Amino acid sequence: MKNTYTITEAQRDLPGMVRRLRSPAALTRHDAAVAYVVPREQWEMLLETLELLADPGFQRHRQLVAAGKMRYVDSKEVRL
Repeated sequence: MKNTYTITEAQRDLPGMVRRLRSPAALTRHDAAVAYVVPREQWEMLLETLELLADPGFQRHRQLVAAGKMRYVDSKEVRL
């Protein structure tokens, strides 16, 4: 699957390019990347990751896990 397109190629067939997109693709002008097109699912995962990384509470939990003072468990391990 192609992952680099010129601006001209994207202008000519943006709907087709987006339909075929399975991973991020660079849009180039004069052989330099000027923008990226990212599949929706990957974009949403990126946003969620950024939100978690910006959350101080999440960062504190990561530190506790790294120090061995807390651990993550699979939801199947939790008994109610």
